[in-house]
Amino acid sequence: MRNEFDRQQLRARKRRTLLSAAIIFLLIPLTIFAGVALLDDQRYLLVSLLIVFYTSLPFFLVYEKRRPKAREIVMIAMMAALAVCGNLLGYLAGPLQPGTALVIIAGIAFGPEAGFLTGALARLCANLFSMQGPWTPWQMFCWGLLGFLAGLVFNRAAANRTNSRQFQLVQGPVVCTLLSVAAALAVHLLGTGAPAGGRLALLAAALTTVAAALGLGVWQWQRAGDTLPLLAALLCLGLAVPLALLADRWDGGGGFLGWRLYAFGALGLLCGLVIQRRRLPLDGLTLASFGFLTTFIVYGGIMNAAALVMASALPASGMGLTLPSLGLLYLSGVPYDALHGAGTALFLFLFGPSLIQKLERIKVKYGFYR
Repeated sequence: MRNEFDRQQLRARKRRTLLSAAIIFLLIPLTIFAGVALLDDQRYLLVSLLIVFYTSLPFFLVYEKRRPKAREIVMIAMMAALAVCGNLLGYLAGPLQPGTALVIIAGIAFGPEAGFLTGALARLCANLFSMQGPWTPWQMFCWGLLGFLAGLVFNRAAANRTNSRQFQLVQGPVVCTLLSVAAALAVHLLGTGAPAGGRLALLAAALTTVAAALGLGVWQWQRAGDTLPLLAALLCLGLAVPLALLADRWDGGGGFLGWRLYAFGALGLLCGLVIQRRRLPLDGLTLASFGFLTTFIVYGGIMNAAALVMASALPASGMGLTLPSLGLLYLSGVPYDALHGAGTALFLFLFGPSLIQKLERIKVKYGFYR
């Protein structure tokens, strides 16, 4: 019964996702055009907030169209409350980030739309205790997007077979992300001239990572006849190298630990998720890997860009919507994003599988599959 329920939910979800994407791609250009035409130079902050609002609205509308049961709404409210408490605990007590991890767990357990709703609602309520501001819609969208992505890529049908001692995500998004970043780093170092000293060691490490990823794909092909890892690595390499050359020509004076790190990390993550046919398994290391990558790349990448938009709206900041300013914000955001991602990964590794199993038992007990 549960497998048939999941298949029906998957087909309906694909239709809803296409509808949401169509609405988003229609509203964003209209908003930008209206802002440029009507608001002149004072448009950046307002237009950006409108875009965040428009991108969030379809998820709420699609969720309401499903006619959710009261039991599901209660569970979403409970997970949002737990995420708020977890965020306050991490905000006050240390690097462990239960809030972000609980949003990801909610998306896995209840589906992508419920994950987005949980993340957006939890972030709004959490900022009531910390601080509200123009960053709140951005944070709501980022947390909601993490829950939505988790609901899309993980296999909820295997929730009762979680295993925190197996690392099954070998040739998936982790390897593709490392390959994309390593290839872009190698191109960047070769483009700066003859490397010396520390740059030579970085170049050797980057080329070794590229060779290891390709070798891993060939080994998997020869051992099990599975060509997907090799295809994912070749696709990722074929996209990363020319894009890295274009990035160096466009921003030759910028360092690599800035927007390049986030952009090529996102490219590898996307290649790994698209080329993989089956959904990700629910073991602890896979959850931790997904939590770190999405928190660092998706949450950090969007919030650093949002920081530039918000700073450019303040004349006293002295920052404008320029590439050097963007690179500076991305460079300064790397340590925080890495710590945020590591705390999320640690919580998911320690508690993720057991929490998902408990939520699955609650769903069975209260008839979520009927």
